[in-house]
Amino acid sequence: MRISSVSVFGLGLVLLVGGSAIQAQEEAAAKLQEQAGNGIIYIVAYDKDQKEIGKGSAVVIADKLAVAGYHLIAGAARVDGFNAKNRKVDVKGVVDVDKNFNLVLLQVDGKVSPLPAGSPEGLEPEKTIFGLGANESGEIIISEGAIRNLYEVRPGTKVADSSLAVPETFNGAAVLDPGGRLAGLLVVMDARLRFIVPVTALNGLNRTAKPTPWKSWIPDDYRNSFESAWLAGRLYAWQEDSLGAQRNLERVVKAQPNNLEAWSMLASVYDKQRDFNNAVTAYRKVVELDP
Repeated sequence: MRISSVSVFGLGLVLLVGGSAIQAQEEAAAKLQEQAGNGIIYIVAYDKDQKEIGKGSAVVIADKLAVAGYHLIAGAARVDGFNAKNRKVDVKGVVDVDKNFNLVLLQVDGKVSPLPAGSPEGLEPEKTIFGLGANESGEIIISEGAIRNLYEVRPGTKVADSSLAVPETFNGAAVLDPGGRLAGLLVVMDARLRFIVPVTALNGLNRTAKPTPWKSWIPDDYRNSFESAWLAGRLYAWQEDSLGAQRNLERVVKAQPNNLEAWSMLASVYDKQRDFNNAVTAYRKVVELDP
């Protein structure tokens, strides 16, 4: 088979254009990382016995204030922080908590800079986003992705699902729009459940509350709380992860037997699993609560 010189030239042109586009994307990501990297803190949480219980990221949103995923530090007795240059950042304590979105506002002190706030429009489906957070070694890295779906967790407030392929230490990572503005916070509850909380929810945290230092902080078993189960149960259901949805929604209806929305979602989950006995029981409860 003969390949014409025109075909070879066309193939070379396609490869050249494609390579240039990839290089431009990499350069844009590197520029964002350089601009925003000092707004990220690598955090390591320890329990009362000084045993490490988790690693993650936090985002500086104001002077001496950073936001992170609550479940990472809920059971902590101490949290260490490090900036992009691996210099110590003093994580002094907890300022405020929003358990419904799995958020915590931390008091911090160190050489870090707040990230400029963006808007929820940066999290619309198919929009390009950049995740900026810490890897397992504490190095601040960046990853490009796109928004896939939105889920309304609270009236008027939606969390986002994305294509970001990042390590679990990106729990608490910044989600930036292409202009480098903070669009939201990535929360990684486990390997299968990752979502982005919009910047508007971050702004709802009380920045003027009196901080609770670690010596006065009472460890919280958030992962076994109603708020955690209700958040995870709905997200798993919306993402069609039936096992995760079942496990969490069963905890919800046990804690709140009259939660109509939870029973309705659980009935649908049982139905999809072809667990018809439990599905019938759940649907009967739905009818009982909403005749």
